[in-house]
Amino acid sequence: MAKLAFVVQTEPYKFEAIDTMLNMIDAAKRAGHEILGVFFFGSGVYSLQKHIDPGVTVRNLIEKIKEKVASEGVTLIGCTTWMSMDGICNENRMEGVKVEGLGALTEIAVKADKLIVFGPGV
Repeated sequence: MAKLAFVVQTEPYKFEAIDTMLNMIDAAKRAGHEILGVFFFGSGVYSLQKHIDPGVTVRNLIEKIKEKVASEGVTLIGCTTWMSMDGICNENRMEGVKVEGLGALTEIAVKADKLIVFGPGV
């Protein structure tokens, strides 16, 4: 089976990137593939906030990440520089998120058979 790694570079509600990533992770796990991690870079780090209140008519992607990804043992990594610049600190960061530099992205990318990137960049 394949080893997959993901990079998220866009805000949680833009382009439906998070929805697509979550669906791909679910499908990959059902097919027996290994998920090496999800690296959040640029404005993608906003997806790692502890709380976002989208109201009652919009899906809560932060809760979906917590439930479908973090609870399944998928490693979530936030870029330390972007987390710092965007003010996402220990108090408002989702539990279990690793905060690391681009070296962590390099590590999972080198080990992965496929690196799947969501977002237009920074």
